[in-house]
Formats: sequence, structure tokens, C-alpha cells
Amino acid sequence: MIAEAIRRTNPKSRPDLASTYRRLGLAMRALEREAEAEEYLKTARDADPQGRWSKLARAALGEKRVWRE
Repeated sequence: MIAEAIRRTNPKSRPDLASTYRRLGLAMRALEREAEAEEYLKTARDADPQGRWSKLARAALGEKRVWRE
């Protein structure tokens, strides 16, 4: 599923890449796979440094989980 999302993303579109990797990072965070989440979010941040999705990825990198079940 992850590979499929990456494969379907337009590699020539920086916003598309940043959006896909940000979403993957947030999904990994929701699954409590923090190391993978951080890598995807960093990739999103670097994909389009001045873009909206990269800014959101940077914000997500700065957030820490505050609750656990």
C-alpha cells in the first residue's frame, strides 16, 4: 500500500511528493511507528521546502504525542 501510494505520486510535482510523504508520515505516527513517521515527514519537508505541505510536515515533526491508550 505504501509503495502503491509512492508509485502513483507524480515524481515531477514537488507538492504532490510532499503531500504523499506527509500523509504517510502521519499514518505511521497513528500506527505508533515513530521512526518511520519521522523519515516520511523529513522526506515531505525536503520535497518542496517552500510549499504548504512541507510546512505542515515541519510542523508535524515538531509535535510530540501527548497521550497513549
